[in-house]
Amino acid sequence: MFSFALECYATVEPVIVTEYFEEYCDEYGGNEVTNSFTESMNNYISANEIDGSVYSSYSLLSDLEKEYYDRIVALDVGVLSFTVKYSPALPKNDFESINFTKIMYAVCLDHPEIFYYNGYGYTKSYYPSNGAVVSVKYNIAVKKHGQTNEAIYNTSNISDYYSAMMDEINNVSFNANTRYYFIKQLHDYLCNKAEYINDYASCYDAYGTLVNGVAVCQGYAETFKIFCDKYKIPCVCITGIANGEAHMWNAVQMDDGKWYLIDVTWDDRDTNGIFTDFLLVGLETKDTYFTGDAFNVSHVSDGSPYLPALPYSNTAFDSVNMYSGFGMTHNYNADLNNRRIILSFYDGEDNYIYFNGLYMAVEDYYTTAKFTAPTGKNNEIENWKMILIGDCNGDGSSDLSDYSIAVNKAFTVDKITTDFDIACDANFDGVIDALDIAILERAISGANQKIVIG
Repeated sequence: MFSFALECYATVEPVIVTEYFEEYCDEYGGNEVTNSFTESMNNYISANEIDGSVYSSYSLLSDLEKEYYDRIVALDVGVLSFTVKYSPALPKNDFESINFTKIMYAVCLDHPEIFYYNGYGYTKSYYPSNGAVVSVKYNIAVKKHGQTNEAIYNTSNISDYYSAMMDEINNVSFNANTRYYFIKQLHDYLCNKAEYINDYASCYDAYGTLVNGVAVCQGYAETFKIFCDKYKIPCVCITGIANGEAHMWNAVQMDDGKWYLIDVTWDDRDTNGIFTDFLLVGLETKDTYFTGDAFNVSHVSDGSPYLPALPYSNTAFDSVNMYSGFGMTHNYNADLNNRRIILSFYDGEDNYIYFNGLYMAVEDYYTTAKFTAPTGKNNEIENWKMILIGDCNGDGSSDLSDYSIAVNKAFTVDKITTDFDIACDANFDGVIDALDIAILERAISGANQKIVIG
């Protein structure tokens, strides 16, 4: 340890260190990628082998790296630099543990709405005697054209580009009350919105896709993720090789907790219409109209170390028979302000619990049971409480004692306020009345052992 004092600045020598971040979709940078390289790094993992609740690149960063990530994503639109000061100074080894390339990859993968980012450089001030770092000025480079090396976006007008893109995003509405139909509508919207053109300067990002109507795989995939992020649907962009060329596609987490694959680019066949060969497919799903190969054969992931491993399904998503108490894109039965999840007792036991696609590890099922879930900013863990409709006394069962409590509340409670009041509201209409009593009576007697809410 050593002391830090203002007069020490006189002995600090600034050293400029510049590192370049290459575009993470190799198609954009024009880098040569070979099948032999990517096949050895294929990171597809079948469902149930790992926990799929963590899907952000942010989650892979160290605490020191997260500080830079947080500062980058908090910058106002068009602001391209900031300074981090350390007091006391940051030890040399700690600073050298920071992977700045990993930080930029994480930002770009998690936040494709910041479409103009391309690279970074930094200047550090440190003590020559021991290398401890006093401050770091971090500078962000604006995206350049892969062939001409000229800036695609004028730095003085970035806010205008951003506003135009956001206007397009905010002007789109989807008439879908389930996650599947939202994904299908978004898929078709992008196929209709953009045309595959690979020689347009902005075709590699969401601005070009939405404002100019031109895109390559990166534009399709990043725009798809932006909309999923807006509607709280877990989504990632995956890079690799498809049909022998560098490519980018998406994966989304559906209501069963598994991750399914989507390639909007390959489904957009221009005059041939919109295909669904690559809509919510599994690793072993074979397409009909293209190569006829399984997805994990036609699309080889490059095993990016900047994305967490995900539990991919081997089969396509079953949109017909899939049922989940959390099938809505937004769980209308969740009390976001008080962080309460509301389930039916008769649906709760032995079922997975999800909120916006995130798996919730819940050990106990009873009204007022507490659990945690990664639902906060950047997947931070938050405390939640469970309400089981039908379990009116919080003992984990639904029986005659619960029925008696509901009957009593029907005569005495004018306004639902407590957790146990909510548990008695069997039809989830905001009041405890004869309808709730009738539903509970049938469920408890076995005439109908399923209370459906939402």
